[in-house]
Amino acid sequence: MRLVGWSARRALAGQPERHEDAVSTFPTREACAAAMHQEAQALEKMGLRVTEVPGASFEGADAGRTMRGQCLAEGADPRAAAAK
Repeated sequence: MRLVGWSARRALAGQPERHEDAVSTFPTREACAAAMHQEAQALEKMGLRVTEVPGASFEGADAGRTMRGQCLAEGADPRAAAAK
């Protein structure tokens, strides 16, 4: 049985290949959004400049790296969300 839920995805840009992975799954969008907010706060503590879209995504950047995170419905293709 497959559970339907929300997936928190994180991407590290600025590498030879973009690395993206699902970091966790959550039963609700709200739980996923709370986890993304915590991730964004952790990046700020590391010195990255962070921009958040509440409940949806974040992007953190410094001179050498860019990290992005977003909540997607489980099974959604993250490439389709990035193309919007």
